[in-house]
Amino acid sequence: MKILPIHQSLIGNNQAKSNFNAKYSSCKINTSNQDTFQKVSFKGSSDFENDDFSILGALDMMGRIISGDTKDAEKKQQDKIKNIFKSVVIENKNLENSPIASLRQIGENNLYSGSMRDTAKNMDKLKELGVKRVVSFCLPSETKIEEACRDNNIDFHYFYVPQGFEFEDTEASKKAIKSNMTGSFAKVVEEIKKGDCIIGCESGNQRTGTMIGILSLILPQPLFKIAEENLPEQSKIFGGIILEKLSTSEKNALGYTKEFIDKMNKKLVNYI
Repeated sequence: MKILPIHQSLIGNNQAKSNFNAKYSSCKINTSNQDTFQKVSFKGSSDFENDDFSILGALDMMGRIISGDTKDAEKKQQDKIKNIFKSVVIENKNLENSPIASLRQIGENNLYSGSMRDTAKNMDKLKELGVKRVVSFCLPSETKIEEACRDNNIDFHYFYVPQGFEFEDTEASKKAIKSNMTGSFAKVVEEIKKGDCIIGCESGNQRTGTMIGILSLILPQPLFKIAEENLPEQSKIFGGIILEKLSTSEKNALGYTKEFIDKMNKKLVNYI
């Protein structure tokens, strides 16, 4: 059983569409029409923030389930992602009823996280918040955020973060993740430190939480404080891969020492 986000699992995947239709046909959404899933605004925050979420929120979560019931281990990983946000979110009433799904303030330096899908459609909200830079963890094909930033003179940076279903404890999976890595981790850290920034993935939840976990784990001076036992496995797996692929110049820029690298290698040896 694999858990996939609805946009990735259904668009362009006929077998997944067929499975979804068979399991959730009563939802009355035509999964044979690719445009349907590009145009519908799925509120990615709904499956994290409350239990009484809308039908679109329910579909967003149900669409990740392609076969069978969610395993305990997978549920624990989702719970850990949820708890990561609880650890870092700063209350900000100005974000209530935002058109950007999963919009949260996560840093005192005007740092936010949220859905890149919705951010691309609501650049005025970024300007209202004083956001000057965007760091996206989406594939460029998932949203129009890069184009929106360019049109609105907002700095844009991209860093590849795998989706949950890509994290399998196999050499083939880890090799694929390594070969697909795009962007500079050091640049992500630099932009977040500057503040006036929003980070996020397509929905602003899974991959975003994974990355926040990594930023609390593998830096000599962590950007967030999250207990290691509360981190999801994908943060440890991808964190180990990032650490392994950092260039010497990037390590120097981030303040790595040999002692710290040795400590991390021992800690993450089972995940690399």
